[in-house]
Amino acid sequence: MAAAIDTSVLLAGFLAFAAAFLVAAGRSNLWQPAAVIPDASFPLDRYPGLARLAAQFTAHTGLQPSLALASSVLVLALLYLLYQALFFSFSESTPGMRCARIALCTFDDENPTRRTMRRRNLAVLLSACPLGLGLLWAAFDEDRLTWHDRLTRTYQRIY
Repeated sequence: MAAAIDTSVLLAGFLAFAAAFLVAAGRSNLWQPAAVIPDASFPLDRYPGLARLAAQFTAHTGLQPSLALASSVLVLALLYLLYQALFFSFSESTPGMRCARIALCTFDDENPTRRTMRRRNLAVLLSACPLGLGLLWAAFDEDRLTWHDRLTRTYQRIY
């Protein structure tokens, strides 16, 4: 539940950022019919509606869909880091954690310091980088802890 709420907040922020970017770039007419649609062959030929949308996107923005997708993933990752960093720097939890009544706790059953929570954010990157193996580790760990839990000596508990 916490992840769903935090993801919703994050996606709303991303969509607002994307809309502001398109307006600022003078490309706010993305969904109007394109004057010229390139005849380039898309790997989406089996999905004519999606291929036409990709062609309109390319005609209006000048960006290839693959480049737009890669930059969107990068912006989402940066927004995630900013989201986590801001909430753990100025608060003890994210809005999703508050709704799900989850809090971070150290192995000594103390509240973690702000520095520990910032270190945890960096450790999450280490857990996610090798194809998410650090996150999947919880399935094999006897205490159901991930790599970043072990590195920062913290875990999530329900209160």
